[in-house]
Amino acid sequence: MKKTILTIALFSTGFLLVSIPHANAQGSTYGQPVHYSARLLVSAAAAEFSARKEVLGKNQINVKALVDFKKSFAGINDEMWYRESYGYSARFFGQGSQTDVSYSEKGKWMYSILQYDETKLARDLRMQIRSVYYDCKIKWVHEIILPRKTVYMVLIEDDSTIKNIRIGDGEMEVVEELSRS
Repeated sequence: MKKTILTIALFSTGFLLVSIPHANAQGSTYGQPVHYSARLLVSAAAAEFSARKEVLGKNQINVKALVDFKKSFAGINDEMWYRESYGYSARFFGQGSQTDVSYSEKGKWMYSILQYDETKLARDLRMQIRSVYYDCKIKWVHEIILPRKTVYMVLIEDDSTIKNIRIGDGEMEVVEELSRS
């Protein structure tokens, strides 16, 4: 379990590091807000991720993983499969979000990560964030679905800071805070 959580934390941090340098590339220079679609934010990380991974054909994936994937994500046919140190992962885009699904070597589902923008965030979670960070914009969300719980990593920003907050088990905490220069 620790290995899974560490993998998720490293993936989320890597994505945050890839997307933050682009977050105010033009906005701070011209004083205009920059609006990025969820697809644009995840595409830079996706390109880097894909370049480092071995792409697999469906005939190279454990059958249990394929059956579970098809059952869980009916109608998805354009997923890309990758070799991981722990087993396999699949990535696909659909309905304005990116989904990563991980399976063990034996085909057992381990976790899923959905990446999307504020419009897909559940209303109650949006209200929870807005009640504390009312001046901040929600830039993107990572919904991390584990076997027994779901954790949200949310990137928010205002004029002076960028914050990465974690919401899980009814609690919200700032994981990382960066000042804009």
